[in-house]
Amino acid sequence: MMIDIEVGNSYTISNRFKKSYVEIETFKESDSNNMVELETGWRSGTWVVTPMNGYEADIIVQAMSEGFDDEVCISDLESAEFEESWDGCWDDYDFSAVTSKTEEDLEELKENIEEEGSGWLYDNGWESIIAKCIFQGQITVEEYNGINNVNKHSN
Repeated sequence: MMIDIEVGNSYTISNRFKKSYVEIETFKESDSNNMVELETGWRSGTWVVTPMNGYEADIIVQAMSEGFDDEVCISDLESAEFEESWDGCWDDYDFSAVTSKTEEDLEELKENIEEEGSGWLYDNGWESIIAKCIFQGQITVEEYNGINNVNKHSN
């Protein structure tokens, strides 16, 4: 069932198909230009979104249409509040922007992150500089009623 999306109204959105909500976070080393990107895929993710203009409303309408196969970057919307992500399925790291380390130092970095996760980056002079949250493919949309609409994990 399609609902009408109106500017200024709030909606709960989540991915229609499982394993199609992705968070991508970029970390920068404080004393260099080295960067590491972490992609985490989730079974499901939920946000409360309030479209602030016609363009944002159109993005939501398009993304809820049958057969939508593009991406929606929630970070591009002006008013979006994270509710939850559920059941992490994968973590992939991209080290291609680590350019000022020796091969040995790069291997040590990879081992540390593999053993301790992204927390190791925070504890060792890296900071999160960019985070993107992306729905891949069709989304489901419900009117937000002011209370938490999550915990439906039917994907």
